[in-house]
Amino acid sequence: MNPMVAASEDSYDLYNDVDDIDQNDTAEVTELLRRYVGDDSTEKKLHMGAELTFPILLPPWILQ
Repeated sequence: MNPMVAASEDSYDLYNDVDDIDQNDTAEVTELLRRYVGDDSTEKKLHMGAELTFPILLPPWILQ
């Protein structure tokens, strides 16, 4: 198995910022969303991906 995870620097920043804010404070949540998703996000490139690659196992009689 060959696992791979990729994330942009902005996605990593978003993850850290979500952990730092008071999620019960509507103003803080709104500002965070505005910064990363809304009108102020024109410079932000958010992407994340995960992949698992499994080896292909063939019976010996196919390889002959």
